[in-house]
Amino acid sequence: MQSKRKVTSIFIFLAFTIPLMSGFISASSTSLGSESYAFLPSWSGYIPNDLSPSGESFTASEFNNHDYDDSGNLYYMESESYHQYWFDLSETTSQRGFHLFKVDTNGSSDLLSTIQCNNYCDNPDYYYNKVVGLHVLEENKLFVVMSVYNNYLTFDGQQNYASSHNLVTAFYDNGSWKWNDIEQTSTGYAYGSLVYQGLSEEGDLFVILYRGVSGSWAEYDVMSYSENGTNWVRTLEIPYNQPTYNNLQPIFDVSDGKLEIFSTVKSEIKWDSQSVNCNLGGESDYCHFWLTIDSSGSRSQTVKSLYTSISFTDMEVSNGALYLVGNTYDYVSSSHTESNFTGQKISHSPNYGNYVAVLDDQGSWDYHSVVNLNQNSYQYGYLAGVMEDGSILFNGLMFQDVYLNGSVINEFSGLVDAESMLMRVNTSTGIQWTTSIGFDNPSAYPFDYFSDGQTAVVHITHPSQSNSEVYYQYQGSNQGLETSSTGTSYQILWIELESGSVVDVENTNSNQVNSRSLDGGVLASTSGQVYYYMPDFDGDNVGTGDNCPDDYNPDQNDLNQNGIGDACDEDDDSDGVEDSNDLCPQGVQGWSSDSLTDNDGDGCKDRDEEDLDDDNDGIPDITDVCPVGVSGAGNDMDGDGCKDFNDPDDDGDLVRDESDLCAEGEIDWSSGTLTDHDGDGCKDDHEEDQDDDNDGVADSIDACPKGAINWPSNINTDFDEDGCRDGFEDEDDDGDGISNVIDDCPRSIGVVNVNGCSATQVLDEGDSGGSAVYYVCSTGSVVVLDPSDCPQQDMNNTNDPTSSVEYNETFYYVCPGGTDVVTDLSECEGSITEGGNDLNIVIDPDSNSSENYVFCDGNKVIALSYEDCPNDEQQQVDGTANNVESNGSNGFESVMMFVMFGMISAVFVLLVLRKPQQVVDVDRMFDQSESIMTKIEPVIPSIEEKISPPPKPSSSVSGKPSSNLIGVSHGGQEWLEWPEGSDNHWYREIGLGGDWNKYNP
Repeated sequence: MQSKRKVTSIFIFLAFTIPLMSGFISASSTSLGSESYAFLPSWSGYIPNDLSPSGESFTASEFNNHDYDDSGNLYYMESESYHQYWFDLSETTSQRGFHLFKVDTNGSSDLLSTIQCNNYCDNPDYYYNKVVGLHVLEENKLFVVMSVYNNYLTFDGQQNYASSHNLVTAFYDNGSWKWNDIEQTSTGYAYGSLVYQGLSEEGDLFVILYRGVSGSWAEYDVMSYSENGTNWVRTLEIPYNQPTYNNLQPIFDVSDGKLEIFSTVKSEIKWDSQSVNCNLGGESDYCHFWLTIDSSGSRSQTVKSLYTSISFTDMEVSNGALYLVGNTYDYVSSSHTESNFTGQKISHSPNYGNYVAVLDDQGSWDYHSVVNLNQNSYQYGYLAGVMEDGSILFNGLMFQDVYLNGSVINEFSGLVDAESMLMRVNTSTGIQWTTSIGFDNPSAYPFDYFSDGQTAVVHITHPSQSNSEVYYQYQGSNQGLETSSTGTSYQILWIELESGSVVDVENTNSNQVNSRSLDGGVLASTSGQVYYYMPDFDGDNVGTGDNCPDDYNPDQNDLNQNGIGDACDEDDDSDGVEDSNDLCPQGVQGWSSDSLTDNDGDGCKDRDEEDLDDDNDGIPDITDVCPVGVSGAGNDMDGDGCKDFNDPDDDGDLVRDESDLCAEGEIDWSSGTLTDHDGDGCKDDHEEDQDDDNDGVADSIDACPKGAINWPSNINTDFDEDGCRDGFEDEDDDGDGISNVIDDCPRSIGVVNVNGCSATQVLDEGDSGGSAVYYVCSTGSVVVLDPSDCPQQDMNNTNDPTSSVEYNETFYYVCPGGTDVVTDLSECEGSITEGGNDLNIVIDPDSNSSENYVFCDGNKVIALSYEDCPNDEQQQVDGTANNVESNGSNGFESVMMFVMFGMISAVFVLLVLRKPQQVVDVDRMFDQSESIMTKIEPVIPSIEEKISPPPKPSSSVSGKPSSNLIGVSHGGQEWLEWPEGSDNHWYREIGLGGDWNKYNP
């Protein structure tokens, strides 16, 4: 059958978020009214004189002189003369002719045009001239089909004569009649010859006229029209012979822009004078033909099937298949209780049957089933529609009990004389449901059910007898209609197509239902009056013009005035962002969201009070450093609105990341002289910055934690490693408690005297010929005059590089007058008695007391006993060792204090036995810009340097230091500053001796 064309990151401030989101939630979760299928009387219109179904229809009581456009406007045309009012009493005319009206969804009418005629067109019920079809292409564009007898018709001032009986087809286009075609008929009144008319979705109108019988063929003219006029005319010829003659009329439909023809004929059929043979060998050579005619008038498909013993009366093409309804009344062989879909007849005797069947495009029956059986007649069956899922709506009138699979399916058996039955048949599972309307007096029966895919509508008439009733199931019980109790004889019933339940009943004055509109409405009429009903599916008590027919919105709000209510409009403010993603669903209008107007795409207009956060990062534009930045929340450490990857200052401390040693450090502070002393971006007085002046000395041990900044603390810049820069902010460079201004030895190590000099730096100028004994403490390189001054050794400190040094049973001697270290004085060059003031240093692995030592002859050599003295200096005093104590104070004070080989031991241990220390990059040791340095161990003065003060640095000093000089170990190398105080540094491999290499920073 003909099918019509179917018509939202959280917002910014909490103060704004709550009302916005609450409004958003309210819009998305609108409380719906209870599901309702109520149909509301919407409007009625007055039609002068008689509007009789018999006068305006020619088959199946269809009301063919009206149609709807996609907006729901009704177009209506009637023949009339000398009557003043139509519909809303706003239009008058004194012209005789065919009057075209447009009625909007509120029932207001507008007279669009009049086709004048001179004869027999003054009454809508007049059979000489009547409108038999109207087909709307789009708003104010339509085809009209009229049956005219012997008349002059005037279209926009142009008169056309239609002699005898004629079918007139014309096209109206926005105020004028574009063309008209007049076809004379040969079988009497044209409306009696009109077999079919149907409009395709592509806009082609197909009109079929029966031309009569010529010889053994029944002929039909098939015409195709477009808005530009006639497309083509073809001839369809059907065999006209016994026993069928024209009892099996062809049936038609329009689908996918094509005309569909189904016919049951003997042997062959002709299209455009070309024969198509059956040749299937069916019963009496009968077969079923399914022809498809394309938009050019050519036969594009021919499907054949053996005769099924079924007389098919209705058809619809859907989903590429042919849906048919028929009965077992057999015009071929009078076998009225049999069917044959498989090549073998099936007997339903003694019952007649109604059938539904589906034929595919290969000629196979995909489905066929008897839907009811009756003993006395084939009854009446109609195709009420095909649902989207392919199930079939079938309705029929039953006078007796109806059997299906051996069971009676009537609802009111024994109460009524007949039942009008509607059923939904699933092609996979069979009958889905049935609904019956029972009548106890067969004076008026409903034949037509009008479906729109959701509900089916049927009109019922109460019999004239006051004691008669009509039965149907409604709201759980049997219902009836009595004229005496209701004051009306008519009702309209709405049946829900999912369950088959009657869901709404309206008392009405109309005596027939005419059509369903595209928006679900129902048009009904009676003599001189038209009634229009609209559904209220959403329960908001709005029918006609409901801008959200499926959503509860009694207020009918429509912000953007686009005809779609806010409750169902996906974009209420027409900004291009759907409400589900729009943070301002009902915001500013008259703009479109794009990258320039709506940076974050949230549907709120940028640079407007509507959007206070243009990039939707949670930072208000007023405080956002990057208000139109990368959209959405993301890594933004300091919360300034700029994502870290494009933020030059991630932690917002006012120090750019490339200069910030804590680029992603503490936030909510600003770098300044009080908060960030060294300006490195790390917060002072905080665990983030443990060296506030960036001198390489942790604040916890830095005597000047906020002193000079960005300098490296090392042996050259911070001799005592106290974090105070020598010569600048440190008043005691060596940390010996003696101020630099009065310190004779400003860079001393160990215990010092009142002048600030350590033992190794003191010279006994009062006894130039004597020797002093110095001790080198075994726990380090501290040189002392008395072993009790040595620091106590911590054997548990595994970090002390000397803790692993083991005592050695070997004596080490410094050759007199030199710096060579030997274990046997005979290895020294020259005589040990030669030389001036000699410093002899020795370490005793078993004693820290000078009382255990003796001085050999001349006080040049120190030993444990005289046996250990060199042969030429060996002495015996009463056979007893001349020990230090026996020499008294003069001997002890005349000689340089004994040093436990500390100096040499320390050097030796450091050079030979000491554990390797962590390697330090020498090239960076003196780099003043480096923030963290490992301090160079102080150079222990050589023996010669202790005997005589080192020379003052001067440009006259040149050459390299003697290979006999001993340096300090650092970073895998032995280091020496020479001359002392010159800031010239030399290095060589540890333990190998040899020449020194000058360090060039």
